Amino acid sequence: MRKTDATKWLIGAAGAVLVWACAAQAQEDAATTEGGLEEIVVTAQKRGEKLQNVPIAITALTANQLVRANIQSVSDLTLATPSLNFSQTAVFAQPYIRGVGTDSFSPGNEASVATYVDGVYIASMNAGTFALNNIARIEVLKGPQGTLYGRNSTGGLINVITETPDEGLHMRGNISYGNYQRIAGQAYIAGGIASGIAADLAVSVSDQGNGYYRNLGTGHRIVFEDGTYLRSKLVADLSSALRLTLAGDYADFRNTLANARQPAQGTIPAATILPGTYSTTPGLYYNSRDDLGRVKDWGLSATAAVDMGAAKLVSITAYRRTAGDQYLDGDDSSAPLSDTITHQNYRQLTQEVQLLSPDGAPLEWIVGAFYMNADAGWNPIDVYANGVRQSSSRLFSKSVSAAIFGQTSLHIGGGGRLTVGARYSYDKKDYRRSFAPASPVSDSWKRPTWRIAYDQRLNGATLAYASYNRGYKSGVYNTLFGPPVSVKPETVDSLEIGLKNDLADRKLRINIAAFHTRFRDIQVRSQVPGNSAVSLQNAASARIYGADADIYAALGSDFQLQAGLSWIHSRYTSFPRAEIYIPRATGGNQLTIGDASGNPLPRTPEFSGNVGLSFDHRMADESRLFASANLYVTDAIFWAPGARVKTGGYGVLNGTLGYALPGDVFSIEAFGRNLTDTRYANYVVPSANADRTSYAPPRTYGVRFSARY
Repeated sequence: MRKTDATKWLIGAAGAVLVWACAAQAQEDAATTEGGLEEIVVTAQKRGEKLQNVPIAITALTANQLVRANIQSVSDLTLATPSLNFSQTAVFAQPYIRGVGTDSFSPGNEASVATYVDGVYIASMNAGTFALNNIARIEVLKGPQGTLYGRNSTGGLINVITETPDEGLHMRGNISYGNYQRIAGQAYIAGGIASGIAADLAVSVSDQGNGYYRNLGTGHRIVFEDGTYLRSKLVADLSSALRLTLAGDYADFRNTLANARQPAQGTIPAATILPGTYSTTPGLYYNSRDDLGRVKDWGLSATAAVDMGAAKLVSITAYRRTAGDQYLDGDDSSAPLSDTITHQNYRQLTQEVQLLSPDGAPLEWIVGAFYMNADAGWNPIDVYANGVRQSSSRLFSKSVSAAIFGQTSLHIGGGGRLTVGARYSYDKKDYRRSFAPASPVSDSWKRPTWRIAYDQRLNGATLAYASYNRGYKSGVYNTLFGPPVSVKPETVDSLEIGLKNDLADRKLRINIAAFHTRFRDIQVRSQVPGNSAVSLQNAASARIYGADADIYAALGSDFQLQAGLSWIHSRYTSFPRAEIYIPRATGGNQLTIGDASGNPLPRTPEFSGNVGLSFDHRMADESRLFASANLYVTDAIFWAPGARVKTGGYGVLNGTLGYALPGDVFSIEAFGRNLTDTRYANYVVPSANADRTSYAPPRTYGVRFSARY
C-alpha cells in the first residue's frame, strides 16, 4: 500500500523519538534528577494516584503541557492525544477513541466518548466543544470505561479537572490579538474569603471580527469561533472531616466550523444545484444564508466529601441546561432549495454517591450509585424549501438512567495487584413528537458491565498490566425525524496489555498499550432510499485492534519533548445493510443499501501521531526565553461505511515564541496555529446532493501579553 505524505511524516517523527529514547536509555546510569519529568497524579479510578501506577491507557496533560501544546479547547486534544479523533457536525461534538464513537447528532443521543468536568457528566453533545480555562489537568482514558464511568463511555472518556482554590492569593491574565480581527482575554483570581473557605473566578472572552472564510452567496465573511466562558468554585472545609465544594459555570459561544458546508472537491453536485450557485474550492462557500451555530450552556454542582476514618463518602449533585441554535443549508448552494433552522434544548440532573476505602489501604475498594434524569429535543426544528417554511416540528427524548457499581484492588505479594469491578445499569428512554404518530413511546434496557485487570511492578521504573473491559452504550431513539422505533444498546469488549516506563532517572517516560476490541450492535445513521428521513440502525459488528504510545522526555534543563503514536486496524466484520452513496454520472449521489463488511470504520485513521518540543531558558538576568513547536499528522480518514468517501493524510503545525521579564510577572509571545495553512476537512458526509464537507480553520497567528501574581 502506498504511504501518504502524512504517514511518512509520522514514521520519520516516530523514528526520531525512538532513536533519542534509545540514546537516553543507554545513558541512564549517568543521568541526574535535574530537569526530570513532573510527577502527574490522576483521578482515573476516582482517587488520586500516580499516572504510572494506574493500569489504564491514559494520556494525561497538565496545565503546563496544555500551554506548551497550544491546546485551547477540548477539540484541540486530538493534536496531543494518540487514538483520539475529535470532529464536529454542526455544533455537536463527535469524539472517537480507538475507532469507537457516534456520528448521530440528534438530541437525546450521547457521545460514545463521555466527557466529565470535576466529576460531573456532560451529556449534551452541544456542550462538548468548550474552551479551556483554569484547567489543572485533562485525562483522556482510552477504551471502554464500563465500571467507574459507565455512562455510555464505550470508547473512553475525557476527564477535565479544574483548579481548586486555596487561601493564598493567585491572579493571572492575558490578552491577545490576532488575524481575522480576533481579540481574546483570560483572567483568573483565587484566594481565601474566610477561615477555611476559598473561592475562585475564571473568565475567558474572545471575539472574532472576521470569519475564516467567505460566503459568496451573501458576500459576507463566515465561520467563527468565539464566546464567553465563566467558571467559579467555592471550597469550604467545614471541619477536619468535611469538605464542601460548590461550582458553577456559564458559556455563551459561537462555533460555526461545521455549519458552513460545501460540495467536496471532486464532487459533481446534483442537477438541481445550478452552476454558479456552489463552489468546491476549499473555504469558498455558497450558502443561501450566513452560518449560525450558537450555544448557551450553564451548570451548578455541589460536591461533599466526608472522611469517616474507615471510609470516605463522596456525593456529587449537578444540574445543567443547554440551548443551541443552528442553521444548516441542505443543498450547499446559494439557491434556497433546502434550509433547516433548529433550536435545541437540553436539561439534565445527575446524582452520584461514592464510598471509598482509605488511600493506601491493602485492599482498595469503591462502591457507588449513579442517577440521571434528562430531557432533550428540537424545540422546534423548522424546514424550508425555496424560502418557504414547510414544517415546524418538536421532537423530544427523555432519559432516566440508574446504576450501581463497585471495584476492588487487592495487593498481592511481589508487587502484583488484581483489580475487579462491575456495574449494573438501567436505562429508560421515551420519544415524543408533535406530528403523527404523536403518541409517546418508550423502551428500557438493563445491562451488566465489568473490568478485570492485573498489574505487576517489574521494577521501580516499569509497570506491566493486562485488562479485560466491557462497555455499554444505552439504546436510543433518533429525534431527527426518525421513526418511533428504538435501536438496541452497543456493547464493546476490549482486551488491553500495556507497559508504563519511567526511565533515565525519570527523564524519559514511555507508556505503550496494545488492544483488541469487539464492537457489537453499533448504532449508525441510516436512510431508506427514496425517503429523506434519517434514522438509526444497529450495524452488526466490528473488530478493532492496534497500539498507541505516549512519550515524554526531559532533554536537559531547557527542552521538553512530548510525542504520541497510534496505529489502528478497524474493520466491520458484518454490516449487510449499510447506507452507501454511489455517484451519479449526471451529478449527486444515488443512495443504495449494500454490504460494508470488511470496510474500515469511519473517522479512524490507520496511523496518526504528534510530536511537540518546548524550550524554556532562564537567562542571567532572570528573564526567560521560551518557545514551542507541535506537529500533528494523520493518515487518510474514511468518513462513511461505504469506504468511498475519504480525505488524504495531512499535518498541522502550531508554534509559539515568547519572552518573560525578570520575575516572571510579565511576558509577551507570538503564536501561530496551522502555520503551513493546510486545508483539511472538519468532516465529510455523503448525501443525495453531493459529498458535503466543511473545513477546519486556516492559518491563524497573533501576539499575547500575559501577567501573573
